[in-house]
Amino acid sequence: EALAAAPAVLQRDGSQLGSGKHCSVALSLLEPPSSTGGSEPCLQFKAASSDCQGCVVGRKVLRSDKQVSYQAVEAARPVHVPDIQKHEGVFFFCPEHKTEEFNGSLVVAPIVTPRRQVVGTLSVDTLTDSTGLETSFNNHEVNFYE
Repeated sequence: EALAAAPAVLQRDGSQLGSGKHCSVALSLLEPPSSTGGSEPCLQFKAASSDCQGCVVGRKVLRSDKQVSYQAVEAARPVHVPDIQKHEGVFFFCPEHKTEEFNGSLVVAPIVTPRRQVVGTLSVDTLTDSTGLETSFNNHEVNFYE
């Protein structure tokens, strides 16, 4: 239950930090190949904010997909994509968001244990922000999600 509640809390706090900017939030956990029935580990999205929950929760991203999420996992540090539409490593779970009318910024931060093991990711984007505010994340927002 705590995992399911986390995106709403992060969405609220991120909005306050970003002066009202609307963010969508998703959490994934790194699953070993044995639990996925495949030959490689995957990131499985376990929780998301209510605005993207239906498109995201339960979806999987494989390392071979070469997505931004795995860049964050492998580097063990956040990846910031200022313009989602111009980056080839962003996967759109909601097909309607592929159009140019949906544009924004993305931060993918690894979830790291005290022993420095990456166990998942926190993904935050401004794709559905309609406030008219600057949609790119600034440094203090990236640091907050880190």
